[in-house]
This record gives sequence, C-alpha cells and structure tokens, in this order.
Amino acid sequence: MGRVQDRIAVVTGAGSGIGEAIASLLVSEGAEVVLLGRNEQRLKEAQQRIGDRTHVFAADISREADASAVGAFLEQRFGRADILVNNAGTVKRNENMLETTEDEWTSFMQINLLGPFLMSQAILPFMMRQGKGAIVNLASQLGVIAAPGYSTYATAKGGIVSFTKSLAIDYGAYGIRANCVSPGLVETPMAYVGRDNFDAVKQSIASAHPLKRIGTPMDIAYAVLYLASDEAGWVTGTNLLVDGGFTAK
Repeated sequence: MGRVQDRIAVVTGAGSGIGEAIASLLVSEGAEVVLLGRNEQRLKEAQQRIGDRTHVFAADISREADASAVGAFLEQRFGRADILVNNAGTVKRNENMLETTEDEWTSFMQINLLGPFLMSQAILPFMMRQGKGAIVNLASQLGVIAAPGYSTYATAKGGIVSFTKSLAIDYGAYGIRANCVSPGLVETPMAYVGRDNFDAVKQSIASAHPLKRIGTPMDIAYAVLYLASDEAGWVTGTNLLVDGGFTAK
C-alpha cells in the first residue's frame, strides 16, 4: 500500500516545478490528486506527464470565489479532502523596497499569502467533518533568514510560517495537522525569474551549500509526502527547512 493510499489531495501551483513533482509523488503513493493552477493548458500537460488519478481544476486561488468553487468541486466529486498542499506562489527578486508600489505589494501578498488562507478556508470544513487531515504549506528559507532584495517575498513567506503554526494550534483538536516546508534554491522555472544568468551562476550558488548542490523538485516533494502521511502523525506546527544545509551555516 502507498503512504497516502486512497486519499484525496489538492495541490496548488501543480502545473510545473515543485507543485508537479509533489502531485506526481502523491499519485505514485496512492493518492488521487486535484491539480490546481491558473493556467489550464499547463495543468493538462502536467496531467499527461503524471498520468491517471489526477483531476485538473483551473482557478485563481487568490480569489475567494475561485477557492470556494474548489470546495464545491471536491464536495460534488469526492465528498472529502484529506491533504492540502499550498504550493502556489511567485517570487520577486532584486527589489528596491522604496520603489515598490502599494498595488505591487498587494498583488504579491494576494498570491503568496491570501491564496493559502483562502484555500485553507475552503478545505478545513472537510477535514473537520472527517476528524483528520493534513495541510502542508510551502514557504521558503527566506522566511527564516534575510537576503538583499527580497523584502516582499521574505515577508510573505515568513507569514506562511506563522500562518502554519496558527493552523496547527487552532485545528489540532479536530485531528488536523498543519506543517510547513521551506525550500532553499531549487532548479525550477521559477529559479530563472529575475535571473537571466542563472545557468552561469548556479554552480557558484551550489558551492555555497554544505551539500554542494542546489535542490531538485523531488527533494521538496519527498519532504511534503512525509508531512502529509501518517508517518508524521505526531508532527504539527513545524517548519521543515529543505535547503541543502544553507541556513545551518
């Protein structure tokens, strides 16, 4: 039997990169996975790569109506939800905080922080009714340490860490666990955003890590699988850094 056999999982930002890797691994371990994202075509391409036991649902999770629609779909199709992985997000690099507008700040927080909040609102009632469930939020090592030019991103990801702890405390009595995975630098399409020279510098970046490499999507996916499975049955409110030892320095 798989580690999440016959469970219904929802993965946001599942069209590529870390989200697709998480969805694929959950399917391989027995789950049925709803692939969420804004780009339906990208989700369908990911579905073709992953295979059976997946369902595509295009939605903008930073909108309350879309998050509610996800909940309605789950109720109609499955009548339950066992795992929620809040992975969707975006990054802003080389930021000059003094030049960041209010609209830019608000838009960024809606994607990175409001989205997980709204999706948790949509999924928690299922888990409360069932008396169990697992929520795994994706933050970042930059929610724990600071780096130049990341003030907006770091604020959002630090908020995810705190939000996770609040979920764990507020809903633990219902048998619901909430944990956080904070990746370091992972080689995905997002790693190239704001880094036109990423291929040229990634070996130098890798050498700054104790393990002398940057991460892969599957490095993160296995951490998520652990926290979503019964193996982590007494783990809640934690932030698991998966960063090749970078923050241990």
